[in-house]
Amino acid sequence: MLAIAEQSRNEIYVFDAITMRYEYANGGALHNLGYSFRHLKLLTPLDLMPQYTEGGFARLIEQLLRRERAQQVFETVHRRSDGSEYPVEVHIQAVEREGRWKCLAVVIDITERQRAQSEIVKLTGSLEKRVTERTAELAQANTELESFIYSISHDLRTPLRAINGYASILVEEQKGRLDGEAVDMLQRIARGAVRMGDLIDDLLTFSRVGRGELNCMEVDMEAMACTVAEELRATNPHAQVGIQAMPGARADPALLRQVMLNLVGNAMKFSSHRAAARIDVGAIEEGGLPVYFVRDNGAGFDSQHAAKLFGVFQRLHRESEFPGTGVGLAIVKRIVERPGGRVWAESSPSKGATFFFTLS
Repeated sequence: MLAIAEQSRNEIYVFDAITMRYEYANGGALHNLGYSFRHLKLLTPLDLMPQYTEGGFARLIEQLLRRERAQQVFETVHRRSDGSEYPVEVHIQAVEREGRWKCLAVVIDITERQRAQSEIVKLTGSLEKRVTERTAELAQANTELESFIYSISHDLRTPLRAINGYASILVEEQKGRLDGEAVDMLQRIARGAVRMGDLIDDLLTFSRVGRGELNCMEVDMEAMACTVAEELRATNPHAQVGIQAMPGARADPALLRQVMLNLVGNAMKFSSHRAAARIDVGAIEEGGLPVYFVRDNGAGFDSQHAAKLFGVFQRLHRESEFPGTGVGLAIVKRIVERPGGRVWAESSPSKGATFFFTLS
């Protein structure tokens, strides 16, 4: 045992529980303190621990002797022979040998631990300061974004309406004086202005869905799907829409409605070339949680490119086939992922597509 004690990096002491005189100290203790054992035998723990009074330390030892505690552990400082001090963690327990009580103390130098803790405190303070600064910068950026959105919403819409209006007026009033090519060009200008307006609307929606507080509440998914399908029926009046039984969801109803509008709207659009278009809205269970889906038998797409669908302006079909801005599914992805959900798609060309989403 003595050999193990001598090899220990920690300080190990044995002192009499009554007289408090040291009876043993390992080499590590003598080295750290700068005392010889002959000198140390003349001292008591109170000489090494100036933070303790005689009464306070005596009560601590008394608790050990009464078996009120198996071990005493505390932090204090040790004083070296030259008067300098260093922080330590002390573990003391009492043992009985030949009718006398001895105290075994293991003392750990915690200088490096405290230095590390101090560094952590400094780093935490620095991090908190940086977070505060970044939060202020983000708030400023959001304010600037709000101004930018306001500019888009108001300053760009007016000239677009003017372009569309004047082009339409020219077609109507000057139809007899313009050749077919000129009329076609004016109509293209008007359609371009309308498309630009639609694109601005979608971009504004995309920017807004990632901000603001979520107003979560219980949503009747079947009722919402029925309402959305009825609203969109004009886009594909011959499509058969089936609404299956679905569990309710806890979500922001306005944002969830946007998800359903975009997914069902896509299904209506991409199945519009089918003579017997079919759209199904329902849910399955996966891992004990509902997975909602919107399925169609429309144009479909190559599943290898499924991830591209959810990017802004990403399209897998020509606009001449299926018009759109390429922002709708990006909006769906942003809304679904805000509360921790996910969205994905499965499809094959000409065999329809199914879009799945979870809300948590």
